[in-house]
Amino acid sequence: MKIGIAKESRGQEKRVIIQPPEIKRIAKRHEVIVEKGAGLGIDIPDEAYIKAGCKIGSREKVYNCDLVVRIKEPNFEEIKMMRPGAIIMSMMHIRCQPELDEVLHKQKLIVIPLENLKDPVGRRKVEAVEDAGRIGMEYGFKLWGGDPAAATVKIMGYGNIAMGAIRCAARKFAKVEILNKKNFLEMEKHIPCTDILVDAINRLTAGKSSKNPILSLVRC
Repeated sequence: MKIGIAKESRGQEKRVIIQPPEIKRIAKRHEVIVEKGAGLGIDIPDEAYIKAGCKIGSREKVYNCDLVVRIKEPNFEEIKMMRPGAIIMSMMHIRCQPELDEVLHKQKLIVIPLENLKDPVGRRKVEAVEDAGRIGMEYGFKLWGGDPAAATVKIMGYGNIAMGAIRCAARKFAKVEILNKKNFLEMEKHIPCTDILVDAINRLTAGKSSKNPILSLVRC
């Protein structure tokens, strides 16, 4: 099978669906074409995919593959680049986008929505938010520039994104402190002696059960 790893086409989306260490085993059995620059948003150069056994190709070559894999749903232009009978695997949320469903059917594609892959108790098998926390933490260490093991990291929140950041920081032996809601209004006590502060608050739900507003942080 020819597998295409697509670059995300949304302007603010920096992630890539799969990284070089994860693709090695697949690349031994199938031809894998990674879209040029797919991993640059999280500092993965094309050369890393080549070393993992993949080829680097244009967007046209990727969408001409038997199976195309990405995080977010493709746009209409990308769908029209695919061959009838090919497979697209990504987050789709088709129920919210009837126009997308119509275009996919018109192109005669086989669709595998990642959000529908669940374990026997109904939990998603593919969950990208924890990975976003891990990637953000990695980038935080890069911006900080020092030895991660010498860093004091404070993480606001304890949801899925926070868990990704916590696990990344712990694996690098950083000193980690988790801040909860009662800490948010006394940040003047927590910011001093902090090397990296991670804001992992879900602002859609945070503060609903509290009369106090959630603190907004700015970079000084």
